[in-house]
Amino acid sequence: GAQPALLTSFGAQGPGTAISDGLLTFREIFDLRLDAETVILSACDTAGMATVSATREAGIATGGNFALDGLVRAFVGAGSRTVVASHWPVPDDFGATQRLISGLFDPNAKAVGEAMQTAAARLMDDAETSHPYYWSAFAIVGDAARPVQ
Repeated sequence: GAQPALLTSFGAQGPGTAISDGLLTFREIFDLRLDAETVILSACDTAGMATVSATREAGIATGGNFALDGLVRAFVGAGSRTVVASHWPVPDDFGATQRLISGLFDPNAKAVGEAMQTAAARLMDDAETSHPYYWSAFAIVGDAARPVQ
């Protein structure tokens, strides 16, 4: 089955460089050692489930906690304290996703959760983006009370 992964822009560049396919697999992400306050995964279904084989390959037991699955589980395992991820393909209509994610960097917000709530409320107040499709795809896994960095 398909395994969660990220396609990156840093594949092999030429003579003398390490060969990379530019793909960060679940295991490669899980094995990273990150010191990240917040990781934002803004793409198609980034909170989707990892396969049993992908989690076993990374050396971790599978469990029933689906909030920590897929790429989210990989980034938490790598050391991210907060991960923002989507539960379905996010829309491009009306700049909704860009507006929501940009709202996470609101200098007036004291915490990531507060920033997300404020950004979602702005979308709810706009007739074009008031439907939950536009603002409810994203979830915060980890400490939503962490300060916006």
